[in-house]
Amino acid sequence: MLPNPKHEAFARGIFEGKSQEQAYIDAGYSGKGARQSSSKLLLTNPDILLRVAELQNKVTSSAIWTKADALNKLADLHVKFAAQSEPASGNVARSCIMDYAKLAGWVVDKSEAEVTQKSLPAKLEDFL
Repeated sequence: MLPNPKHEAFARGIFEGKSQEQAYIDAGYSGKGARQSSSKLLLTNPDILLRVAELQNKVTSSAIWTKADALNKLADLHVKFAAQSEPASGNVARSCIMDYAKLAGWVVDKSEAEVTQKSLPAKLEDFL
């Protein structure tokens, strides 16, 4: 937390995605000349830049679910439903495996595939 409450509020506003001008005004500064003053404050005060980066890092490091968490959950669900004898369970188990494969990058949707087209040779003999 920055010692200057206006600087802290400004940094939080930038972190929340507000424009520099709006964050500056919301922090309690005058709206007059806010565009120029906010840019100057942001560029000349490294503490504010560091605080914005710190807030971003906190969000990133405290993510609720990571890709690994999702993959582990899908694997657990697959095992659970594959062991059941009901017909619908087989479909759920299959869906879990397909979702796992997509998330892991093992499956490419048709829309993601790149197709190149070769031109046919001018003569039939060149084709054979």
